[in-house]
Amino acid sequence: MSKRANGEGNIRKRPDGTWEARYVFDGKRYSVYGKTQAEVRKKLTEAQAQIDGGAYIAPSKITVAEWLDKWQAECLSNLKQSTRTRYEKDIRLYIVPAIGKVKLNALKPDMIRAMNRKEFERGLSEKSIANYNGTLHAALQQAVDDKLIQTNVCDNVKPPRANKPKAEMHPLKDNQVGQFIRAIRGNIYEALFYTALFTGMRDGGYRFIMGLHRFSKWNGSSIQTVEAGGKKGRGIPFHNVKEQARTYIQTSDGSNIHSEKCKASASRTAIKVR
Repeated sequence: MSKRANGEGNIRKRPDGTWEARYVFDGKRYSVYGKTQAEVRKKLTEAQAQIDGGAYIAPSKITVAEWLDKWQAECLSNLKQSTRTRYEKDIRLYIVPAIGKVKLNALKPDMIRAMNRKEFERGLSEKSIANYNGTLHAALQQAVDDKLIQTNVCDNVKPPRANKPKAEMHPLKDNQVGQFIRAIRGNIYEALFYTALFTGMRDGGYRFIMGLHRFSKWNGSSIQTVEAGGKKGRGIPFHNVKEQARTYIQTSDGSNIHSEKCKASASRTAIKVR
C-alpha cells in the first residue's frame, strides 16, 4: 500500500452523527471534527492549503503552563535577574492559575480578555495587568518563532483601562523644599531623603539604600559610590559605605540585594557618599 501524500484526506460520518475529516502530514494522520459535512470539509480545505503553502503547524498537546516552564528554563538566561523574577511572578500568580491548563494551540484572545477582566475586577492595577500581558506576549512570540503556534493571540488583546484621569505630578516649590530639608534633619534616613529630593533616582535605588540598614552583609564599609537612574546628582553624605562603580543596585524582592547594570549610559549617575 502506497504512503499517503501530505494533505491527502477523506471525510466520514461518525456513529454519533458528527463528521470527521482525516488528513496526513509528515506521515502522521490528523483529524478535524464538526457537526456537519460542510464544516469539516472547510476545516480540511484550510489544513490542506496550509500544508501546500508550508505554513501548517501540526497540533500539539503541550499546555500553556508546560510551555511557560520550558520558556523560562531555556530562553531567559540572557535577561537581568529582576526581569526573570518579574516574569516568574507574573506566570505563577496570574497566568498559570487562569489559563495554564489550556492547550497552547487552543489559546484564544477571549480567554486572555477574561483573565484580564477578572484581575481588573479583583482590583489588580492596570500596570500589573499590562506587565503580565507583556510576559505572556513574549512567551507566545517565542512559541511562534519555534513554530509551535501560528500566531500570537496577545496581539489582539488590549488590557483593560480604568476611566479615571491620569494623576498629575506636583513638585515641591522652593519654599517647600526648605521646609522639607528642615523637617528631615537628624532623621535616620536623611541621606535617603536628600537623594530622592535632588537626584531623580528610581525606586530600586532607594530600596538599596534602605537595605543597607536591614542586611548585615552590606553593612560596614562596602560602597563608596552608588549609581542612580535619572538626573545628575551631587554629593550626598552617607556613612560606612565604599565603591561599587557603574552598577545600579536594587532589591528584586523583600529578601535579597543584588547588583545590575543600568539599561542605558544616560541612566548612570555617580552619587558620591562617605
